Amino acid sequence: MIGDIPAAIVRRARERGGPLVEPLPDTRDFRGVSCSRVTFVYEAPGASRVSLATGLNTGGLPHAPMERVPETDVWFAVRDAADDVRVTYQFCADDPMLEVDLFSAPPETVLALDEDRFPRTASDPGNPVRIRTFGSHWDAAPEHWWSVLTLAKTPPDQWSDPRPEVPAGKVDAHSLASRLLGNTRELWVSTPPGYPDGGPYPLVVLLDGHELYRVVGAPTIVDNLVAEGRIRPPVVAMMANADGLSRFREYACNAAFADFLADELVPFVRSSYAGVAGDAASVVVGGVSAGGLASAHAAWTRPDVIGNVISMSGSHLYAPDGDVEDEWLTRQIAAGDRRPVRWWVTVGTLEGLIAAPNVNIIGSNRHLRTVLLAKGYDVRYSEFSGGHDYACWRAVLPDALMHLLGA
Repeated sequence: MIGDIPAAIVRRARERGGPLVEPLPDTRDFRGVSCSRVTFVYEAPGASRVSLATGLNTGGLPHAPMERVPETDVWFAVRDAADDVRVTYQFCADDPMLEVDLFSAPPETVLALDEDRFPRTASDPGNPVRIRTFGSHWDAAPEHWWSVLTLAKTPPDQWSDPRPEVPAGKVDAHSLASRLLGNTRELWVSTPPGYPDGGPYPLVVLLDGHELYRVVGAPTIVDNLVAEGRIRPPVVAMMANADGLSRFREYACNAAFADFLADELVPFVRSSYAGVAGDAASVVVGGVSAGGLASAHAAWTRPDVIGNVISMSGSHLYAPDGDVEDEWLTRQIAAGDRRPVRWWVTVGTLEGLIAAPNVNIIGSNRHLRTVLLAKGYDVRYSEFSGGHDYACWRAVLPDALMHLLGA
């Protein structure tokens, strides 16, 4: 370690000053960006162990153990990071997830453990920059939110905060029943200021819509972009998952889910909201992680209705059970005819650690990009300095909207 770290850790924990950050003058990441050493600090009286959850953990571990400063209640963990990184982190005292291999555990086990540990999760008391937690805990108190780490070269997140001078659109709540999927889900539809005058309106459908609405704040981002003339005013449909496990079934390149989007959700919005454009080129479907995969699959499967894709950290390493290879959808795209779809694909530089047997997230996204370009698709690809992370997705969503809906 650099300098007298244990003494500095204790002092910083007492002062509640957030992570310690020290430059690493001779260290650069694979892009040539300078790096710093970050020491996360948390005081947990009475805890027998403490975890750090962050995209900076080595080995792709969602939750890694912290080290105790001897004879204190202060815990710390040291990570090196590029100076342009944006990443969330959170602490948890006596975290049961430290005992489980989360890469092989079934979804039911992970969801149960998350409920068990949640009351002991904590944001960093010394860092005021936070983002809401997600899933079933989006309305939790701020002390359970995720803290956001940015360093000296991190680009600003300039579109996500409400601006008093910017008029807000209207958000309506619906309950949408699906005959094709046999379930019902919540749906929030945001219309821009001045609606219904000024159409036709492009339609943006966001999967994991509860999180992109409540955590990312997609309506606020859209309002700010529209107010500055950066995008054409859209109608935005933010679709929740039917339940905690339906996401795993429906987002895994599920043909019935693609048909649900094309034949039920899009027609519902068009019939309920006058002025929504009727052509596929005006429909954007987007999501994060498995939602990015599902968005790509839906557009590739139903280009007659969906003409644009936003894939943020898409799980493009996916393959069905029993398939001997990874990247199933990319292989279908490579073998198939080019379809009238525009693509906006992004992934984090820290996403090389979450891996299937033969490929990781960043590698699978790079391969998707290469296949799309080789097939002649209109594709915009980028990599952000961060991980599998809502703070990152909040920061890059405006770029996706500006590219696909640019005024």
